[in-house]
Amino acid sequence: MSKTGDRLEDYPAEHGLSARWVTADDGTRLRVLTGGNPAGQRLLLVHGFPQNAACWRKVIARVRDRFRVLAVDLRGYAKSDLARSGRYDLDTLWKDLASVLEQTADEGAPGPAVLCAHDWGGPLAWELLHQRPELVSYHVSLNGPHYDAYLEAIRTDPKQRKSSWYTAWFQTPFLEKLLAMNGAAFFAFAFRRSAAPGTFTDEDLELYLAPLRDPARVAAGLAYYRHARGRLLAQRGRGRALSPIRVPTTILYPTRDAALRRVIVDIILERYCPGARVEVVDGATHWLPDERPDEVAAALLSIG
Repeated sequence: MSKTGDRLEDYPAEHGLSARWVTADDGTRLRVLTGGNPAGQRLLLVHGFPQNAACWRKVIARVRDRFRVLAVDLRGYAKSDLARSGRYDLDTLWKDLASVLEQTADEGAPGPAVLCAHDWGGPLAWELLHQRPELVSYHVSLNGPHYDAYLEAIRTDPKQRKSSWYTAWFQTPFLEKLLAMNGAAFFAFAFRRSAAPGTFTDEDLELYLAPLRDPARVAAGLAYYRHARGRLLAQRGRGRALSPIRVPTTILYPTRDAALRRVIVDIILERYCPGARVEVVDGATHWLPDERPDEVAAALLSIG
């Protein structure tokens, strides 16, 4: 396959991945990168803000012999469409994941998929498990908070409120224009300051920053937070009465995550997924797929 000169277009082939497209309920087209074992169980990988499916490259290299890998660019990110309906609310977003799983049933072995989600992928994954548990056989959460547990932690825990300061800043009108300036330099600074030294190479950063130089793409990422604020106000920070999740789950919790504190995990265990297994990743920061791919891969390969 000839190269286009667009790194976001070219990198999948360099890692043995192909692109296919899934159409969400509102017509938004989502790019899904596929690869790995053609006969393996499907593994859906869901990124967070402000990354894209490229963040899974190191993990994919370690698990591709076992799984049929599906790595999605969430709506508004990288090569997926901006939301055609303008919707970035939780109900729309979790249904995007359901659409991916339903429309890729021809990939790999038949049956439900393993689901692995990081950061903003987390709330979408947890909600999918509440709403459509039959689509998932196992769930691995990488500091991806349950939506209601996060809201409750903000309401009840002063330290989590302090750690969530940036979510209030993200409500600022026209902030996307500022963040996209100077080649999205703010994001480059934020990545490197918040991760372990050496985590992000120049190539890593270019794959993440390239789409963030477009204010419309930054606005799409911020829209996840802006819609979430409306739900926070509507629920007054209180969780819904939800049936416990029964899908087997492993939570990887990095001890140096500056944004998401352990209280969120404790609320998840108490109210939403009491059977989850927690693995502490000592000394790790927020960016587990980039920083600790061996630990992430080990959690996935240990699934029976």
